[in-house]
Amino acid sequence: MKYQDVPPVKTRENYLSPESMIKLSATIQAWKKGESVPAQLTAFPHYKGTHFCSIGAYGQSVEDYVREITIDDLLKAIILEPKTDDAAFNAALRNVIQKQPLRDSSALFAALLKEQPGLVGRTSFAAAMKDFRSPCLLLKIARYDKDQPVSVDYARDVIRLMQKQLKAGDGWKAAYAKASETMRNEKEHMPGQAFQGPTHLSYAFAGSATPDYRDIFYGIDLRTYEFAPIPEGHLEVLFKDKGGTHILETEKAIWLYHVEEYFAGTAK
Repeated sequence: MKYQDVPPVKTRENYLSPESMIKLSATIQAWKKGESVPAQLTAFPHYKGTHFCSIGAYGQSVEDYVREITIDDLLKAIILEPKTDDAAFNAALRNVIQKQPLRDSSALFAALLKEQPGLVGRTSFAAAMKDFRSPCLLLKIARYDKDQPVSVDYARDVIRLMQKQLKAGDGWKAAYAKASETMRNEKEHMPGQAFQGPTHLSYAFAGSATPDYRDIFYGIDLRTYEFAPIPEGHLEVLFKDKGGTHILETEKAIWLYHVEEYFAGTAK
């Protein structure tokens, strides 16, 4: 790439100013039920990075603000506001779904649709409602790739112990932390150094799944997920058992699936 072909770095005029960012954050925090949705949330300027490395700056995307909203009524208002653009709308949907059980999200979406029938015309909302009709899962996945410099037998033992902890009621955070440290990448640590990663046991995924391998949060196909494509046939095991904690092995990897919620769906 020639120098003159490199897109320019965004100038100061291209960004929201620090003052505008602070003002928007304060407006969100001060929002009260019954007030209009802040205009910048329904039609954010959506400044796009123009530098060739495509690195964005925090605060220059509406998602940065919507994902931090803790006011449930504001999230609902963003979804119900017909003027809300797709980026803010989808960010609000993700925030709502990710912060509560799938069963509660399904019930909320049905209530919102009753209040605002026009929501059926929003692509992401209609897709989520379709997903909620069928069984779906909230799950977390850990994966060990067999080409790692840790013996497969050792990795199996560590992952089985992690499975035992999860089945005994230990939370994912504690169980994964112990297993990942046990399989830490020793080349990256000095003796006695506190463990902060990296590890040979990857935290491959945290999200939702439908029987057709769709993640409700982002609408991605989990079979072609960039960071950890799930092998065909694995989710079928989880749905057949309606949850649970499973270890499944392929020629190249060992997978641990931990289902945190199984929702049977709304279809009769």
